Amino acid sequence: MNSQKVARENLGPEQMLNNLRADVRKNRELSQDVIGRELNDKRERLHKIETLLQEPQTSQAELEKLTSDVKRL
Repeated sequence: MNSQKVARENLGPEQMLNNLRADVRKNRELSQDVIGRELNDKRERLHKIETLLQEPQTSQAELEKLTSDVKRL
């Protein structure tokens, strides 16, 4: 809250403290929501990457065979 708004509303110290606590609570909830969502997104991405890494590697011979099959078709 800026000082002009406080002067205009003639808020006492207790009300200013309550407003500040409410702002802190709201910002904490928002930050936790955002962080939680980002964490879930990163977990999903990590799971996808781990799944890809667990797949068997494709050998050069397999790549060449697939390339020749594509050209033939």
